[in-house]
Amino acid sequence: MKYGFIYMWISKSDNKKYIGSHYGELTDGYVSSSNYFNEIYNNNPENFERKILTIELSRKEALEKEQLLLCDIDAANSSEYYNLNNYSGMGWSHHDNPELAKIYYERISAARKGKPSPHKGKSLWKNNRHKLKIDKWLVKDPNGNIFEIENMLEFCKENNLNPSTMSAVARGKRQIHKNYWCKKLTNTRNIDYEYTEWKSKGHSAKANYGEKNGYAKSITVDGIYYGSMREASEYTGLSIYKLNKLRKQNEK
Repeated sequence: MKYGFIYMWISKSDNKKYIGSHYGELTDGYVSSSNYFNEIYNNNPENFERKILTIELSRKEALEKEQLLLCDIDAANSSEYYNLNNYSGMGWSHHDNPELAKIYYERISAARKGKPSPHKGKSLWKNNRHKLKIDKWLVKDPNGNIFEIENMLEFCKENNLNPSTMSAVARGKRQIHKNYWCKKLTNTRNIDYEYTEWKSKGHSAKANYGEKNGYAKSITVDGIYYGSMREASEYTGLSIYKLNKLRKQNEK
């Protein structure tokens, strides 16, 4: 039987926790909507046990109760939790009700509209770095505020931005994205990220088809064939960048 419920993963080694919500069955194998936590869990699943906090909720009730709980304990800024933000529904676009996920993204965007960035003058995740190799970025928001951040992916999630498009801005391939501008300051992950000044090409954008469209290329991941990169990204959760890298390795 499907219903919404609130769960908590607990690390047996250090008692660190992750709180989330899910609409489905208790035994459907769902872990979380956080790629960050899923990677930690998959490295050592035996180290975690799950505790169910609340059951038999509607989708909306589950999201609302999750957010209230996260905000109440300020999980994003606590070293005792794996949660990277206090907003529910960040991964619910993969659930069977995309309209509900859209409502919550719009609600977060509306709540932030017209307000100064909470990251102005301080580093992102100041008290909760999670020991990741994180690059520094220079960002200018729609209000003209300029500040540094240390996790572009989470910044994009919080502000309803497309990470790939922000990447294009940082590379100089685009001028702005939703009135946001950014530039990469460090390169701790040793990724080719050379910045070039953006210049207009002087003509309108054109759609690429066939082999010129990277999204349309087929790929095999873990023995499963996907007709396009976009389809592979949707089902595997891997970024187009990582899929392109994997595709090049497979072609060698």
